Amino acid sequence: MLEPIKYENEILIEGIPKQWLPMIKLFDPYLPQYPIMYVHIKNSERIYGFPINYNIKKEKAGKLDISFLFLSNKKLDKKSIDIVKTELMERIGLKNKVTLKDIEQGSKKDEHKKYLMKLWKFFINKTYGGELPFGKFYEPFLSIIRCSAAFNPMSGAKSEWQMLYDFVRYYGEEIKICDEYSYLEFYLLPTYEEIVDNKISEDFQNFFNLLSSVEKIGNLLYEEIAIDDLKMFSFKGMTSNTEGFDLRKGPQFRSYTSYLLKKGKISSTDKKMLDFLVDAFNRMPTRALGFVTIMFNTIKGVNFNTWKKEEIDSLYLNRKKTKMIYPKIIGMILQQGFGNEDAVPIDNWINSIYEEPLQIKSEEEFLSLFEKVGKIERLFWLVSQARKTNMKIVFDILWCIKYGTGASTQRITGDKDKRLKRGPNPLSCLDCNLKNECSGFNFIKNEKIKFIELKGKKAPKETEINEKFDWMFLVFTQNNIPKFVYKKIKNKWSLVDAFTGYEIHEKKVSGNKIKSVNEFIKSN
Repeated sequence: MLEPIKYENEILIEGIPKQWLPMIKLFDPYLPQYPIMYVHIKNSERIYGFPINYNIKKEKAGKLDISFLFLSNKKLDKKSIDIVKTELMERIGLKNKVTLKDIEQGSKKDEHKKYLMKLWKFFINKTYGGELPFGKFYEPFLSIIRCSAAFNPMSGAKSEWQMLYDFVRYYGEEIKICDEYSYLEFYLLPTYEEIVDNKISEDFQNFFNLLSSVEKIGNLLYEEIAIDDLKMFSFKGMTSNTEGFDLRKGPQFRSYTSYLLKKGKISSTDKKMLDFLVDAFNRMPTRALGFVTIMFNTIKGVNFNTWKKEEIDSLYLNRKKTKMIYPKIIGMILQQGFGNEDAVPIDNWINSIYEEPLQIKSEEEFLSLFEKVGKIERLFWLVSQARKTNMKIVFDILWCIKYGTGASTQRITGDKDKRLKRGPNPLSCLDCNLKNECSGFNFIKNEKIKFIELKGKKAPKETEINEKFDWMFLVFTQNNIPKFVYKKIKNKWSLVDAFTGYEIHEKKVSGNKIKSVNEFIKSN
């Protein structure tokens, strides 16, 4: 029987950088009644609960000692408090935090090491206190739900939390919370280890029913494949193996489960479990099937607790062999739910940093050039998000990773909308404080630019440019101020940067209209 939560315990965690306070989230504004930071341990006994608030006890040399009020189903003894403390340190990211040493030792090439160490000192020392959180940010099984919801969300974090809440409310077991905190809601799911060991307590009947339904539909839709030495179960196909039903569409998914029910391949309970799974993931069957893929593989013996770098890299490098196995989602789960240092969720922002300033050309090369790449990714992710929001501290770095034209291309040139990263170019590198250590700048610094003064305000259409390809860049100016950067890409001039405002620079070009990138930057 699952016990109510009624005990208060004080748990002291020492040495938290004060800059991390904004990242300690016990609740989310979208779910003010549901604790998103919780602990669930099943050893000789089952312990579960969550911190309800915290108080700063003291500060020394920029580090805080913080006391968390932890509500639990049992009165914790010293041994249990130590276990819960370790788990809370994981949720905060303190147990296995990222340090400058990780960046230094994790970079196999000196040029990357020098760049990332300077980036760290420039940004991380001040903004995050010289250390970054890393570890099991979410209870491991919760991370599978949380990260499955992160696949192509329609309205960002709001819809992700909505999906997580819908899932736990329907498939989890509601736990009573006593006394003054009874206004909160808490739903418990089995631990990941219980699922792996196939020892799910009868207390979790809702989830047991879901898992049984997942196994039934998984046996119909999945096939075993080999990815190097890794064996997994991959989706057979959206229409070829589903009796013609297109499972990418919610109504078609429900029609398919009705068809299976009519054929006697699933029960009415199975249909209910599977249909609501699509609803829980905001009516998007591909999200629900992503979760089914992970669960079906777990049922069949794939244990993410044991994954090493080889398994993770194999998944990325053989993605064409798989269906419904999303490397980014699994990388996120392994990194943020299981604390795997070799796991990395590669998205557009991570990709932009290794491609542009580091000049790494492929995922395979990126994965091979760093040790503990999951820790390196934390630096990439946080600085890219700071760049995305134009934080003052990063205003003069990493313009190359932003999209320089995007939806404005059509407005500026009349050409069809497209998204190109600015990349290293004369304007994105102009005032960058990291260019002296940057592989991207080093790659272009001796390339030639031709400057052309515009007669009007509009940039020319790419198809209208008849200039020869004797230089890498064309820069169009207005009143001698550089405005539009075109780059030679596959023997075509492509607009990669468009500065339509004046906040970034008002520096005029003087003298020779053809010069190297380095000459242009030194003269400005």
